[in-house]
Amino acid sequence: MLARKSPSTVVFAILVTAMLCVASCTTTRSDKNVRLETARAIGGVTSEQVTISNLHIGMSSTTSLSVPSEPANWEAETPKGHYKCESYDMLKRGANCVKQ
Repeated sequence: MLARKSPSTVVFAILVTAMLCVASCTTTRSDKNVRLETARAIGGVTSEQVTISNLHIGMSSTTSLSVPSEPANWEAETPKGHYKCESYDMLKRGANCVKQ
C-alpha cells in the first residue's frame, strides 16, 4: 500500500523540480545570449565565432526564479582577438567589450 504524501511535501517537490528546470534552461540560454551580445559589441564577428570563458553572473538577493539583474563579466576569444567584457542587467543594456 502506498503512503499518502502531505500536500506541502508535494508542493515542495514540484517547486524544487521547477527551480532545477529553470536553472538548466537559464544556463543554456545565457551562454547563447552572451555570445550574441559579445558579437554585437565587438562587431565583424558572428556569435558562432565567439568562445566565452570565465563567465561570472551576479545574483541579486531579491531575485527568486527570474534572470539575474546584477553585473556579468566574462572573457571572449574571437578571430579578431581576446576581449574582456561586461554587461549590466543580464545583457538587457548590451555588452561592453575591450580588446586585450
